[in-house]
Amino acid sequence: MKKSPILLLLLYFFFTLSLYANPDTDRLKFFDCLVRNDRSGWEDILVEMTQSKDSTNEKDLIEALYGYIGWSYRDDAKKEAGKWIPLFKNCLDRNTPGVLTLSEKYGYQAALLGFQILQTKSKAILLGPKCVSSADRSIQNDSCSAIGYIQKGNIEFFIPKVFGGSKKEGIRYYRQAESYLQNDPKNWQYLYLLCVILEYYIQEQSHDEAVEYYNKIRQIAPEMVWLQQFNESLRLSH
Repeated sequence: MKKSPILLLLLYFFFTLSLYANPDTDRLKFFDCLVRNDRSGWEDILVEMTQSKDSTNEKDLIEALYGYIGWSYRDDAKKEAGKWIPLFKNCLDRNTPGVLTLSEKYGYQAALLGFQILQTKSKAILLGPKCVSSADRSIQNDSCSAIGYIQKGNIEFFIPKVFGGSKKEGIRYYRQAESYLQNDPKNWQYLYLLCVILEYYIQEQSHDEAVEYYNKIRQIAPEMVWLQQFNESLRLSH
């Protein structure tokens, strides 16, 4: 039976709309921003997401805010990170049913507390124990929680050694998180995590491990801008 032109047009419209609304498409955009070292492009997508709340997947927004804020701190862009923290907090406080698992909720809560400490170091005494507790509860609720293990790694990395922090222990947590993310290689969190681990091995002059992680990154993102810098650091450290 011949379909009417109007019906075909409507089918095309809804098919196209579904592509643009596909959360995987948004995640790939963030992956591409990381590959291009385009933090401003990441923020542009964030702005679009907040301006179209009806079609935005709230979990994707939480993940995107988490990524942008963390990347901003990595670039010492404290002011840029700070302006998005209130929205990140609001999204977590809403606690919309079905958006996050309990493990994810505690994991991102640990991240929020970590961001607040980075924004105001004097809050560490008050918020530090809460951050550790949230990360622990994330893993208690899901022993395969990548976000929980990432936060445990972050805590070990940012706590000064004199207060018990251990980057070696942090890497153990990061590598545990890696094992839970590796089946999703186009996940920006997986790519970013590989970069963090590689940077640690370069700093520690652990050449074999650094080459291993350099090759992992090159395999999934051969055009990544950071690879040139990593390559130069590897050459100098060997």
